[in-house]
Amino acid sequence: MKGFKLLKKKFGGIFTPVFVPPFHVYNVDTLRAAKAAGLKGFSASKKISPDRDLVFITANIDVNVYAPDGGAKPLDPARLRQKTLDCLKRRGDICAYFHHAAFDAADLEIFKAYLSFLRALRARGLIEFSLLRQRLQR
Repeated sequence: MKGFKLLKKKFGGIFTPVFVPPFHVYNVDTLRAAKAAGLKGFSASKKISPDRDLVFITANIDVNVYAPDGGAKPLDPARLRQKTLDCLKRRGDICAYFHHAAFDAADLEIFKAYLSFLRALRARGLIEFSLLRQRLQR
């Protein structure tokens, strides 16, 4: 609860009360704790249980991929584009998650190209951008 209050104080009106569990690992107790802390949304790569009190945002595009030793692998632009197109075919939300701290200079350039790819999809009317905050207001 202290963390929630601190974030709200520091970020004010742009604070979005959505929890993303570390490594997307959680259980029903995590959901209960998120609700008790006053969070409105929850985001992870898999939904384990229905919950009417939290807006669940499926994080379905993992930008970073990690090696067995825990080190970040270089970003793969073809993989990112394909995962995005697969989401489009399913007609679901596209929510890309990434760990910018794992980016090196080459990854940053690939990520910029991925953002250009997303902008091109938007220009064609195939996707629209939204903030998590907007999802909580639906």
